[in-house]
Amino acid sequence: LNIYFITRSSTQKYSNTLQNAAASFLASAEEPPRTVQIEGFISEVSDPKEQEIHFKTISEYARSVYPEPPFAQMMNGEIMVMKITPASARLGDFDPTRETDMFQEVTQ
Repeated sequence: LNIYFITRSSTQKYSNTLQNAAASFLASAEEPPRTVQIEGFISEVSDPKEQEIHFKTISEYARSVYPEPPFAQMMNGEIMVMKITPASARLGDFDPTRETDMFQEVTQ
């Protein structure tokens, strides 16, 4: 499972990924209270067909949520499709009624 996102080549985010490819990603849900925590590495998607597929998917979703998504508001820099490849992941279950450990490591 890879995580894809869009940024511009003129951003601090893009510059930081060139200097240090280590990344972490957290997603959470409120009810029940749970998280997924992922650590991995960021890379630029270089295959044009793969770029097109992910850009279309991300931009369609972003435009359904925001009238003008952040990447569309910035004019400087080339649009970059980036990928986080997980090295590790763990699930956090913060439901007080749980009967298992709070954290579970996820393996592939």
